[in-house]
Amino acid sequence: SLPIVTELIGNVVVRNKETLSKLSEMKKNAYFTKDSNVTIVLLARELSDYWQQDLGAVSENMLLEATRLGIGSCWAQVRLRGLSDGTPSDEILRELLQYPHNMSALSIIAFGYPAIERKMQDEDKLKWENVHVNKF
Repeated sequence: SLPIVTELIGNVVVRNKETLSKLSEMKKNAYFTKDSNVTIVLLARELSDYWQQDLGAVSENMLLEATRLGIGSCWAQVRLRGLSDGTPSDEILRELLQYPHNMSALSIIAFGYPAIERKMQDEDKLKWENVHVNKF
């Protein structure tokens, strides 16, 4: 039988400012967590071959709901990323957040109220040549 997805996932909600600051140092492009109101670390047990897709869907739903509520959000990949010295981001997070070794972090999402409002992308500047209909 297939494992139940909710049994595979265990997220960590980080609100402590000192911990948020340490999260910002776990990889080059995670600086935005330092000033976030809250950051969620998305974790799963690697019991299935689709755990990354499951967490991707969870991530996307969080990002869409934050946007609907007028809350800013920023996503960063953790899996297969790390520091310039080769230390994996997942290893840094595990030590900081104390999650079990049978779980892996896929990504983090920082939430807060945006300091600037971004304009919608101009449709005329989209690369429509990369969009194919019915066949490549």
